[in-house]
Amino acid sequence: MKRLRAVILANTTFIAACAIAIGWLLSSGSAAQAKPRLVVVVVIDQFPHAYLNRLGGGLKKSGLIARVRDRGAVYDACRYQHAFTLTGPGHATLSTGAYPHVSGIIGNSWFDRSSDATVNCVLDADAKVIGAPDLDGASPRNLLVPTLGDAMKLATGGRAKVFAVGLKDRAALLTAGHMADGAFWFDVLSGAFVTSSAYKDRLPPYIRVINESQSLRQYAGKSWKLLDDRGTYTFHRPDDSPLELPGYNLSKAFPHTLTTEFPSEEFNRQFSATYFANEFTLKLASAIIDTEQLGRDDTADLLFVNFSANDYVGHHFGPYSVEVEDMFRRTDQMLGDFTRLLDSVVGPGKWTLAVSSDHGVAPIPEFAAEIGLKGIRDPLGDLEKFTAHLESLLQARFPSKDEAKIVQFVEKSQVFLNYAHPLLKGPKRSRVIQTTRDLLLAHPSVAVAVSRDDLLKGGGGGGPLRRRFFRAFHAGRSGDVLFAHHPYQFAPGDYTTSHGSPWDYDSHVAMMLLGDGVKQLRSDHPCDPSQLAVTLANLLGIGPPAAANPAPLP
Repeated sequence: MKRLRAVILANTTFIAACAIAIGWLLSSGSAAQAKPRLVVVVVIDQFPHAYLNRLGGGLKKSGLIARVRDRGAVYDACRYQHAFTLTGPGHATLSTGAYPHVSGIIGNSWFDRSSDATVNCVLDADAKVIGAPDLDGASPRNLLVPTLGDAMKLATGGRAKVFAVGLKDRAALLTAGHMADGAFWFDVLSGAFVTSSAYKDRLPPYIRVINESQSLRQYAGKSWKLLDDRGTYTFHRPDDSPLELPGYNLSKAFPHTLTTEFPSEEFNRQFSATYFANEFTLKLASAIIDTEQLGRDDTADLLFVNFSANDYVGHHFGPYSVEVEDMFRRTDQMLGDFTRLLDSVVGPGKWTLAVSSDHGVAPIPEFAAEIGLKGIRDPLGDLEKFTAHLESLLQARFPSKDEAKIVQFVEKSQVFLNYAHPLLKGPKRSRVIQTTRDLLLAHPSVAVAVSRDDLLKGGGGGGPLRRRFFRAFHAGRSGDVLFAHHPYQFAPGDYTTSHGSPWDYDSHVAMMLLGDGVKQLRSDHPCDPSQLAVTLANLLGIGPPAAANPAPLP
């Protein structure tokens, strides 16, 4: 009996010692893994990874990139895995961790069969734009899955504060999510920052003060000049290149001087296409952090900041312009200053910053052609004429007495067939769709075309490229045939160049992390932007957004 008591006592002592040790380890671990009080995600619209190498030589040590390389994580092989690399899908993927086939955000807009019209990705007839009542209603309603901010709200009983700010409605709304405290964007017609009734019935005082005081007037007549000595820039084309299409009466060469006509739509559009817009966006972000007291308590908060001006500059001047290089340098310097502000306001070691992009950009097609890359602008020609040509080919293949059109709509990357046509109501539908796909593949500029039937069967086969089309396809919103042109062949619309393809120049983007919970790392392990949301959720110690890619960044 004495021996039994001794054994029990020894075991009890051992268990107690283990409990103390485990408790000490857990407390030590929790102290070592203190969570950030504020997470800031900066999405630089149109920021290919190539800029980090090609343009990085002129950066200052006081900028963000130097600080990240010294203390943060840089992912050199981060590529989107969906076919149509656009602003709406990119922002939605970053905030939700889900690609368009799940999130429903297949483009900046898409053709709606029922209304026979193109709809904006954030259009919501039941919502109102607060601050510009004449605009169509907007909200994240069309986003079918929750965001990182929604996950934070759910995990904290609503205590986490979630905001987004930027120039574009889709950038702000698709990153803020459904449960956010506010999303603010710039209405280029009125020159005011606005929000959606999905969040607030009125603009907060600090936004109203900015609008009512006409704070943007300080930029009227102001000139965008080169940040550094002209000889330090990498020149690939003349500054005054005939290939550039700056628009809005901006000059082709430096300096770019904004009109003195204020307020005016011309000023608003010029302002949006200069670094001044990023400068002002960061001022708004700082005002949100200060006024809303982000990062000031033990519940972590989230702020998305969207730099849309980089996209406008890239569209107008092209990725090999001195304008894009100066924007790159200024963006780096602004974000370096912003990290010092976070240190000052939130506190060193109490914030985490993620920087990525929604897409890259293609070279100007004429420039690509000049250097032997077979660039072609508008390879399909006029879309109305191409639609009529495709219709005639299908009518010849499938003769019918019905006068209805077989083709309902053709856009840059999709064909929608008319389901009201008798041919598309019966067993011939699949044959018509497959024939449409084959006709597109016969066009000399089309590199790949995948039918709805192929995608509904799961991935369409054919390797990684076809799987990108699968991730871009949503059964309720996509067309009957999805296609992409050969590299450097595309339709930029009114711009000098654009993006939206599955090719590397559009899909390979920057991904950087800095701050609390981030160790110094330079990774060339393949990854993609959908992994950011779950990475940040893990860092915060919460469950990821419901539809997110389960794998964190390496």
